[in-house]
Amino acid sequence: MKKTLGYIFVCVMWLLFFVMSLTVYQDTFVKMKCSLDAALEEVVLTDFQNRAMGSINHYGGKINRKIKSVSIVGKDGPEEIVFKDSIDEVIGMRLVLQYILSDVNPIHPDTLNVMLQKQLSEKYDIGGYTGVIYIHNNKKYYGGSDLLEAARSSILTTNIKVLDAKSTISVQAWMDAHWITVMNNISFVTYLIQLLFFIASIFLTKLLLKRQDSS
Repeated sequence: MKKTLGYIFVCVMWLLFFVMSLTVYQDTFVKMKCSLDAALEEVVLTDFQNRAMGSINHYGGKINRKIKSVSIVGKDGPEEIVFKDSIDEVIGMRLVLQYILSDVNPIHPDTLNVMLQKQLSEKYDIGGYTGVIYIHNNKKYYGGSDLLEAARSSILTTNIKVLDAKSTISVQAWMDAHWITVMNNISFVTYLIQLLFFIASIFLTKLLLKRQDSS
């Protein structure tokens, strides 16, 4: 009876170890996805502010005021931009300015990717190969790691993020999600807990086998 209970206990220990390992892996994967989404939002805003420096004063808008349309002078002359619904003026003017900047000072995907990697590393403690896809008038421009190389392995991607008032520009980010990359992003404390649990499972297994041999 004692041997049976011992076997059951050891089996439960190993089962808990594998369940814990799988849970940690999945949680890290989700953390990487959420971090990638958040980091892209943040660097897109920072990049916009850098490119729009000097223009924000003119196109900044006012907080808590709604607008339905905006008149601008584009590269082809006067243009009226009409939003589907009333929108906060600050957000609306940002969308309008993104549209204007797409021709005069567009996004550089390589620059955006460098900012993305830095944000992931410094703020979210996430590392791995990343890339940015910039889409302007349905034409794609790639920045960062080799997209073809990344496509051969597992990758995480963000949703396509439309940036301007007329939906002419958008961005999407991706990140290497190979199991080695995921494992490298597991925290040290979590690794230590798993290691201790693994050692304890081995110790109990050896102890049970030793007692079986001596009986």
